[in-house]
Amino acid sequence: MPADSFGRQVLGYIARTEPPFCSPAPVWPRPGFLAMLRAALAFQPYRRVWRGEQLTGADLRRADLANVAMAGAAMAGADLLGADLNGADLRGASLRGAMLRDANLFRARLTGADLRGARLRGANLVRADLTDAVLVQADLTDVHLAHAVLCNAYLGGADLTGAHLQGADLSGADLHTADLAGTEVTGARWSEGTWWPADLSEQIRSRSVEVADGIWEIRADEARDRADMCGPVPV
Repeated sequence: MPADSFGRQVLGYIARTEPPFCSPAPVWPRPGFLAMLRAALAFQPYRRVWRGEQLTGADLRRADLANVAMAGAAMAGADLLGADLNGADLRGASLRGAMLRDANLFRARLTGADLRGARLRGANLVRADLTDAVLVQADLTDVHLAHAVLCNAYLGGADLTGAHLQGADLSGADLHTADLAGTEVTGARWSEGTWWPADLSEQIRSRSVEVADGIWEIRADEARDRADMCGPVPV
């Protein structure tokens, strides 16, 4: 079959499945040759996010960045409000002061990422890897961190009010100046290297059982549960 015939078939297929004109929003990486052709036909810039790329202050609100490789990207001050970063590779990325409110970071890789002052209120960080991440003064209010890995993460001054840390790995994490008011920590694991706020340290220890050598797991607060059970029955 002639090469030009094959080319016409490919272009015909894309013309049938893709709109000919679209808004000038960037087309984010989708693997394969067809993705580049789709981008060209839509008159949109096709781009990959290379390691260390400068995205400082970029407007990426509600962008579809699922599974995108952005390790080492410079994204300080970027607006990622409501963005889908499911499974994204953000290892070592600079997200200092970034807006990540309500973003989906499920299973995202954030090892060694700089999240100082980042605003993550309501974000989904379930099963995310935040090993060695710096979250100084970060807003983690109502963040979902169930089963997330926060080994050796630094959360000095972070606001974790109402956050969900069930089943999270907090081994070696520094939380001693973090705000844990209303934070759910049942099932979270910690080590001797974990720093808790002074006013919570004894309570955490009393609720924990050793599940491995040097590793403790926080169990439900039985005293609080009993109080709830014995409280007044709603009318």
